[in-house]
Amino acid sequence: MKEKKFVLASLFTIIALLIICAATIIFVDPLFHYHKPLSTLQYQLCDERYQNDGILRNFSYNAIITGTSMQENYKTSEFDEYFGTHSVKTCFSGADPKEICDNINLALQRKSDVNTVFMGICDGWQMDYFNNYYSDFPEYLYDNNVFNDVSYLFNKSIILKYLGKNALLYTLKGNQTTSFDDYSNWDSSAVYGMKQTLTSYKKYWYKDASILSDNTMMTDDDYEFLKSNIEKNYIKMVQSNPNTTFYIYYNPFSILYFSFIRTEGNMEKTFEAWKYFAEQMTKFENVQLYCFYDETDMICNLDNYKDYLHHNTNINTQILQWISNDSHIITSDNYKSYFAGIEDFYRNYNYDAIFADSKNS
Repeated sequence: MKEKKFVLASLFTIIALLIICAATIIFVDPLFHYHKPLSTLQYQLCDERYQNDGILRNFSYNAIITGTSMQENYKTSEFDEYFGTHSVKTCFSGADPKEICDNINLALQRKSDVNTVFMGICDGWQMDYFNNYYSDFPEYLYDNNVFNDVSYLFNKSIILKYLGKNALLYTLKGNQTTSFDDYSNWDSSAVYGMKQTLTSYKKYWYKDASILSDNTMMTDDDYEFLKSNIEKNYIKMVQSNPNTTFYIYYNPFSILYFSFIRTEGNMEKTFEAWKYFAEQMTKFENVQLYCFYDETDMICNLDNYKDYLHHNTNINTQILQWISNDSHIITSDNYKSYFAGIEDFYRNYNYDAIFADSKNS
């Protein structure tokens, strides 16, 4: 009898603790899965893939800034000033088109009053070859299946990190909820400049001219894959949301990016992918497409970058200014001539000169 009472008491204790645990998670909701932030608590925004869906579900906004790490340094306060919006920033570092477009679609299904989406697109070879989600993506937070919420309600990492550290202790220490200017923003920790950029590039990506890959054109299979990717992701997104304006731009990577795709033999494929994307997206009235690769002084100035891809926050501001003024817009009438001009420049650029002064460093 005593053993039975002990077992029952233990069982009830475990059940009670689980109920308390689940109730606390639901009440505080550090990932905003059930409701917006409590006014009595402060929350640290620090993990995009775990917090973005909750932000898009339950925060108040009418515009979204999204993309990869290339968009993380945007400030919503600045964006709202230029576009007259009330925005949130939900980037997915390292994401492929599918992850970004799926989550925008999901947000717009839930929020019918979102009228603006601002996003950068991946480079040509990513549009061409990748169509996946990031590893360890927490799908249980993004669907509407209440049963797999157990992964949220009874999760040691959620309890210790997000509930304990990033909400309760964060509040007790007197912190304020992370602003969307600061959320995922890495600008203050970055080291920019020609030396840093060249050092990084030479360490990971540089190839001597003697081992350059031959530049190849896209094959029929390449085009079919690219077409499918764009249709399933970007076209589906803009067609499904005709009342939302999509401001989309080509990420302005540095001149070293062009050196990279040249040495890998992907320059022509990349140009073809960009042109095909422009041809398709300029068909839609709710898409505004932009490209800044004709700003060659900016692209070729490695002091603007921390590596061959990522630029400083001054360029983020410049992009907002350009787009808000409809500068550098790509249309069905000008995309062919625009890309013909930049292709000529980047095909004939003296890439060897970039490394001439640093070969022995």
